[in-house]
Amino acid sequence: MTDLTSHAAHVRKVITTKDISRLPLAASWHRCAHLHGLDPEATLQPQRITDTELRRLSEPLEPLLAAAAPTLERLRCAIGNRGVCMLVSNAQGVPVLCWGPEADMPDLQKRGLCEGVDWSEAQSGTNGIGTSLVERRALCVRPRQHYYATTLRITCVSAPF
Repeated sequence: MTDLTSHAAHVRKVITTKDISRLPLAASWHRCAHLHGLDPEATLQPQRITDTELRRLSEPLEPLLAAAAPTLERLRCAIGNRGVCMLVSNAQGVPVLCWGPEADMPDLQKRGLCEGVDWSEAQSGTNGIGTSLVERRALCVRPRQHYYATTLRITCVSAPF
């Protein structure tokens, strides 16, 4: 049994449990399967928007990003080059700002951890950005808590504002 298949089997077992409220992020897995029709065995393909659409989505956030710039810069400096990236998304789960170590950017972009990718729960399954927005709370999505097995190697920490 492959890691992909075993993870998908685990997801399916959890979402058929009678009391999903007792399991972390099980409600998100349930939404992914039953509300959005996502298959945990599928390969997550990052859905990128056009540069024009990204500019349109970014414009309303420019005052907020400008006000937050000093704090975001302090956070970026604290993170340093530790293999961590920082994304700031809009209310629909599309990052409009991305920072990561320059050496990591090609890999981050390949994985969709960059501006202009739809990380809504409806599109990308259980993940830090999308699930935090749906549940309206800060959360941490650890590798095996993502809906798709293809995102199993990352931990996402997020908070909506």
